[in-house]
Amino acid sequence: MATKSREQLCAELAEMTLDYRAGELCAATPEHVEFWLDQFDEAEPVKTEFLSELTHVLKQTYFSKA
Repeated sequence: MATKSREQLCAELAEMTLDYRAGELCAATPEHVEFWLDQFDEAEPVKTEFLSELTHVLKQTYFSKA
């Protein structure tokens, strides 16, 4: 399986959570996910691995409104 880039993972996470607290919060964008991820002091490979794992877990556990 090919490894996804950080940009791809940010887009995937933003897409997956579009309906999270819809109407209360602004919808997530890939840029917002990047901004959120940059708060951590870890090196880039660690951030990308974290993002990959978070995306994987949310695919298994996140329930959209639909």
